[in-house]
Amino acid sequence: MKTYLNVSNDQLQQIYTMSKPGVFGLTIVALVVGYLLRNHVDHLLLYGGLTAHLVILIFRVYVISLYKKMSTPNPQQWMLFFTFGTFLSGAAWGGLVIVLNETINIEYQYLLFAIIIGLAGAGIATLGIVFTTYLSFLLPMTLPILVWLLFQEGEIYHIGAGLYLLGIIYLSLTSFRVTNNQKSLTAKNAEIIETQLEIIKRLGVAGEYRDNDTGEHVARMSQNCQLLAQSLGYDTTF
Repeated sequence: MKTYLNVSNDQLQQIYTMSKPGVFGLTIVALVVGYLLRNHVDHLLLYGGLTAHLVILIFRVYVISLYKKMSTPNPQQWMLFFTFGTFLSGAAWGGLVIVLNETINIEYQYLLFAIIIGLAGAGIATLGIVFTTYLSFLLPMTLPILVWLLFQEGEIYHIGAGLYLLGIIYLSLTSFRVTNNQKSLTAKNAEIIETQLEIIKRLGVAGEYRDNDTGEHVARMSQNCQLLAQSLGYDTTF
């Protein structure tokens, strides 16, 4: 069965490494939104939504900490955990904006819309290397707002919906290109490593023509290193 979270170990490591500044940034934005709207919406509604955000972010930090403790993490399993966390963050932002929009004036509504687009754009830097993971953050955050705009009365809302749709499409295409570029870079790096290993093997073979004992010793040491790595739980990539 095909999985859309099929990632390499390099992609997994990069996205977990980049997740720390991403989570920190989301926390700062949540606090800024709370400060800006503190006098314009019901406090119970606002701080309840922000508390939900913080709980989700704590969950994501917990997942990141668990990943760091794993010596040989399963890429698909840990990518699924990570993607679930990004989906929760995106859905929380989309839901919070929809709820708050019913109680604030249009100036603050468009401020929230701009913040959401800003978060989506920043997400490319931290999530863009895995397209499906980025979509799990982008779509639940932006699509509810797009639907809300379409159902409002007034030309300004409909214009906003059109601009929002263009923004979603542009960000999705950008993330798609980033993912493909990352895959190409990973493939090229793998080719370089393979070429380097082939050179080492051929140098070892060349050495055997002059000294069989040395060549056989290098081969035995390579095999012993492989067995030791496997016994310690490292995969074949290592």
